[in-house]
Amino acid sequence: MVLYISFAIIGIAITTLGIWKIAIALASAKWPHTEGIVTHAGTKKIPAMPGNFVFADIKYEFKVKDKTHAGNRISVVEAGDQWCVRVGGKSSNFLSKYVPWFRIVDLEPGGPGVAMGTNVERILKKYTFGTKVTVYYDPKRPQKCFLEPGINGMTLLTFLAGVTFVVAAIFIAWLANWMK
Repeated sequence: MVLYISFAIIGIAITTLGIWKIAIALASAKWPHTEGIVTHAGTKKIPAMPGNFVFADIKYEFKVKDKTHAGNRISVVEAGDQWCVRVGGKSSNFLSKYVPWFRIVDLEPGGPGVAMGTNVERILKKYTFGTKVTVYYDPKRPQKCFLEPGINGMTLLTFLAGVTFVVAAIFIAWLANWMK
């Protein structure tokens, strides 16, 4: 009983987050936009994650009504879009050989390579220092801004992960009842 209740609570929470993120993503596609400029492009270690996880660290500035604002969000849901694993040596060879959608890229001259999904590499190539960008911003709160508005795969994945937990809870409850 505790198992399916736990799955249901987690599923409802993640589904609610997914719906909220989808609503923001849909709204962001209709926000006004302005030109901005990338002021920083690099990678940064994820402090809360064990191991050598890094993410694309993009910062940009833009003006709204003669006031300069700064942003660092690419899209509504970024977790899977921007992170990658910093590797070096034999693990680099392993990842590039056995995980076909990861490639080893040298982001820092002389530094260890980074295994990354194609989206991370795309972000780092697209948003280089000094690049002019289109910034979509919330007209009520311009500090809430994105470079890529609208729904992306991670937005949908958040919602679908929550639904999966809810379906699993229903299945576990049904199975527990059926086995009685």
